[in-house]
Amino acid sequence: MRPRSKDVSIHPPTWYFRAREQVGRAWCLHDQDGTPAERLLQAIWFHQRLLRDRLQTTDGRKVQVVHPGFPNPEGGPDFRDALVRLGDGPVCRGDVEVDVRPRSWWEHGHDRNPRFARVLLHVVWEAATLAPDAPARGNRAENPPPPILPLCEVLDAPLPELALWLDRGENVAWPEALRGACCAPLRQLDPGQLEELLEQAAAARLEGKILWFQARARAVGWEQALWEGLFRGLGYKHNTWPMQWLAEHRCRWAEGARSVTLLQARLLGLGGLLPDEIRHLPADSDQLLRRLWDLWWRDRATLEDCCLPRNAWRLHGVRPANHPQRRLALVAHWLARPDWVRSLEIWCTTEHAESDLAPSLLRLLQPPSDPFWSWHWTVQSTRLPQPQPLIGEARVTDLAVNVILPWLAARARTVKPPLLWERLQRWYFAWPAGEDNALLRLARQRLLAGRVPRGLLRRAATQQGLLQIVRDFCDHANAACEGCPFPARVREWAAAAQGAGKED
Repeated sequence: MRPRSKDVSIHPPTWYFRAREQVGRAWCLHDQDGTPAERLLQAIWFHQRLLRDRLQTTDGRKVQVVHPGFPNPEGGPDFRDALVRLGDGPVCRGDVEVDVRPRSWWEHGHDRNPRFARVLLHVVWEAATLAPDAPARGNRAENPPPPILPLCEVLDAPLPELALWLDRGENVAWPEALRGACCAPLRQLDPGQLEELLEQAAAARLEGKILWFQARARAVGWEQALWEGLFRGLGYKHNTWPMQWLAEHRCRWAEGARSVTLLQARLLGLGGLLPDEIRHLPADSDQLLRRLWDLWWRDRATLEDCCLPRNAWRLHGVRPANHPQRRLALVAHWLARPDWVRSLEIWCTTEHAESDLAPSLLRLLQPPSDPFWSWHWTVQSTRLPQPQPLIGEARVTDLAVNVILPWLAARARTVKPPLLWERLQRWYFAWPAGEDNALLRLARQRLLAGRVPRGLLRRAATQQGLLQIVRDFCDHANAACEGCPFPARVREWAAAAQGAGKED
């Protein structure tokens, strides 16, 4: 039955509107004092749902936000590389921290955390109680509190409405103004052109890695260059340099070590990763740690000049599977095999189907089951319910495209006829995609607006190409892309490709 005209309303049904509003309050309120949750404040800042001409710090300076910065999913400030002008000063590049209250700067330890040294603005909900918030730190405070920007009076919509906007997911898409300047010209390319562009960038990335291995091999030899690359790769992004240090001293600590346990003892001891306290550990951890310490005590004085302090490692936020203890336990298995490097060379001289590339390398890199490390993430962790491999497919792909294939390709360049070089190139561009990460996600949002053609990033090479564009161009421009030549180069390349297509 059609409703009568007097029953028709432009407003949504009252029950539905209230139901939706209640859903939004989950993100709107914090505790019971009516302040918004930090997640909502972060979304408001990122999308600049603010009266931007009224922004002012608590000390009276006008705030002009040229760019709010990029969301930081890892430890540290909430937004990286923002562009902000305070008062009549110049536009400054730095980080932004978002908290509900000003006192969080001290309560969360930001004043003592070196990762917060570049924070140029502390965004909060309100700053009505500033005085009691600043405790006396004395000389322990490394980072003085940055200027504070309260948001409670400068929202562009009521808080419940913004909360509903967050719950509806409308904050997920990046604002058009925050996308890279190259986003528009890249969107004009058809999927084939975009794939070709990424492959060219991937080829440049491969070339750079090949040149690094050639240069390093001239200094230390091919085998040492490989081990340094593998150690760096196993350090992932947080612990590259401590792993590099250990690799550079391989001629010292590897001397006379043929057993896996002895190599693990030396590597963990050199890295300062052997716990000093062996009491109150599970029985199997206690037994392993005693064996490792018994071996390490014998070599400690001799290798003291190669030792790292424990604080050389960044362990906060590291996944259990990526813990340096576990990575060093893995590499000890490789080092204990005198023929291990030779097995890599044999592997690359054998033809493999594309579908077997990653599995065949995984079989080579996966050591036999370790009686301890297959069942524990770290020396001190409890026993796992199921055994876990020391290396998985994602890390194998990362090592393949960043270390093993470039190292083999660097050596293959001297081989004639160049069949091996051509094979390794083909493998590099056919290798399946690796694990997604924060940098790739950021690159997709900035360069491709999150709209990736189907199948474009199904291979590791196109992922590598995307990362190379970020390194070659984005890393050398500010968040507003000022002075970046890449957008113009993309337009020129697309025009040339279109002209060539018409001629054909």
